[in-house]
Amino acid sequence: MCLLATFGWGQAYVDYNAEVERAYYAVIALDFDESRDILDSLSIAEPNNLATLHIENYLDFFTLFISEKSTDFERLKPNKDKRLKKLKAANIDGPYADFIEAEIILQWALTRSKFDELLVSARELYKAYKILEKAKEEYPDFLLYNKSLSIIHALAETIPGVIKSIIGLSGSIGQGVDEITALIDEIGVDHKWSMFLQESETIYTFIMLYQQNLPAEAWTYYQSSSVANNDSPVAKFVGVKIAQRSGQNKEALNLLNEIPPSQMDKFAYLHFLKGLCQLRELNPDADKSLQAFLDKFEGRHYIKEAYQKLGWYALAIDDNIPQYKSAMAKCQQYGQATIDDDKQALKAAKSDAVPHPDLLRARVLYDGGYYQRAFNYLIVKSHNLYYDNEYKAEYLYRMGRITQMLLNYPDAINYYQELIDDTDFRQSFFVCNAALQTGIIYEGQGDYAKAKLYFDKCLTMRPDDYQYSLHQKAKSGLNRLKSNN
Repeated sequence: MCLLATFGWGQAYVDYNAEVERAYYAVIALDFDESRDILDSLSIAEPNNLATLHIENYLDFFTLFISEKSTDFERLKPNKDKRLKKLKAANIDGPYADFIEAEIILQWALTRSKFDELLVSARELYKAYKILEKAKEEYPDFLLYNKSLSIIHALAETIPGVIKSIIGLSGSIGQGVDEITALIDEIGVDHKWSMFLQESETIYTFIMLYQQNLPAEAWTYYQSSSVANNDSPVAKFVGVKIAQRSGQNKEALNLLNEIPPSQMDKFAYLHFLKGLCQLRELNPDADKSLQAFLDKFEGRHYIKEAYQKLGWYALAIDDNIPQYKSAMAKCQQYGQATIDDDKQALKAAKSDAVPHPDLLRARVLYDGGYYQRAFNYLIVKSHNLYYDNEYKAEYLYRMGRITQMLLNYPDAINYYQELIDDTDFRQSFFVCNAALQTGIIYEGQGDYAKAKLYFDKCLTMRPDDYQYSLHQKAKSGLNRLKSNN
């Protein structure tokens, strides 16, 4: 995998050799010092190997992804242009120069989105996209382009139409899936790109999880992938996110418990994920993990949500309303509301409403995939909750979601229908999602006429929360129905 070109006094080339791979794997293992040492040695032994620029950029990307520190961001930001300038000066022919250039630009686009530089991020995303599209035309058999193209094409379908047209992106989830699976198959045969196999498998899994909304399939694929055999904290993080989203809370907690404490401290967000897993099984140690995240994390995101979850802990485990209110006061005071989870936490903190402890327990059990426990718990409390108009809508919604996951579709539809029919709840997220989920149930049963009816009904509603997300899922449902007819 070696490409030569004239570069200054020597020959510039791209060679993802064993030492370059070792530096790359050190980054994934969060051994940043080791990766720097390897790269420093390579700068002496192989000063004209441009593959090191790519790995240097990975090092910056993961440093910022893990720390989220603004001081690190400002310090490392100039590295992007320095690397691109060196890459351009080498003037090498062949597919690797475009690949490395696009990867560097895309990684910085993703990084900037974490630091609220959204306009610059969008411009860089488009620039990487144009480089890759043009390079793909020139080198159609160079499938390594698919690693980044699959991300961009899969994202393109989920970006709102107006924004997508302004940015100038095109593509679909299906296109992204085809691209990344083609690359994975190619790597399976041609091992010269083997260092990128696990990253490619992760991209495919996340497309399944987030863009295709197939959490169970994503979890099954992850278990059979080479990522599942990687002990690095980043690989464990991938498994935890997939397990959590697919209702495999116990599996997520098992993965977290395999990570040494020193690596947990290095990647403080893992403490937050562990606290979330523990809360979802009503574990009394959940507050310790959430507090460990707050004590050790120096970044900007998930702080408000962590305080919200400490508030939930106070209600669900301690039945302590003053402690809940104290946590929600801190939620308003600390952190930034720039991502959806923190925004929702802040909105809840500003509300005077206190969640009903019984409904909250059912909610966290459901989120952990403990559907039977959630059902058994709520059925005992049903009489009081059903006849309390303040909590009736949430009760019907929770019972609908729980019975749906227990595959008791007739009862789920009945709960949802009663919720939809009650005009007092029309502005609620619960009602809009009830319509969406009813459509999904009927779609799964092959009753496409009723599925269309409920997807359309979902689109007529204007809930206070999650409207865009719910409407997008309803539109995707209608698109699936069209393809089946």
